[in-house]
Amino acid sequence: ARWLHRAGVRNFCYAPESGSAATLERIHKKVKLPRLRASLQAAIEAGLTTHASIIIGFPHEGTEELLETYRFVLQLALDGLDTVAVMVFAPYPGSEEYDRLREQGKIIHDERYFYSSLLRSAGATRSIHPRWSASELAALQLAFLLSFYGLAYARRPGRLAQVGRRVLAGRQESVMDQFLSTKLGGVMGRVMGRTEARG
Repeated sequence: ARWLHRAGVRNFCYAPESGSAATLERIHKKVKLPRLRASLQAAIEAGLTTHASIIIGFPHEGTEELLETYRFVLQLALDGLDTVAVMVFAPYPGSEEYDRLREQGKIIHDERYFYSSLLRSAGATRSIHPRWSASELAALQLAFLLSFYGLAYARRPGRLAQVGRRVLAGRQESVMDQFLSTKLGGVMGRVMGRTEARG
């Protein structure tokens, strides 16, 4: 990790996708979670800004696997991970899971599916999970995110102040910086638009 920093790398993204060993085996993801956490510690010590991508709502996923992933996300927050993205499962066209779900009639091969899958939000499309609805997955997605960021910033409150300073200065060094800058830009754009309309 130190060599990456010396080479100019400042951001590093991990893609464990799940905190459940059973789920990782099912999706053929060759990730060893203890090794990933050790790598994360090394990256943090080297001064890298770290990010992780998590996916929930796999068709085979049950409550036990979901809770394992939830606990893993909380552990990443305690470990010092900077940002996390929690996305809802949407199989890519051409993948084994996509073809299987399409044959079962659970996926309609059209433009709406492609656009909604890019958002990776439960609120963007109908659920393909056998037990959880789109609204339930959206609630779970929000719970994961609020839990992670609440714990991460409670443990390291200085980071939240750093994010605020960077956003106000127009600098983007993390996914959170980019997200808040985009949202702030949208709000300012609407405010300016209303002001001009009144003028």
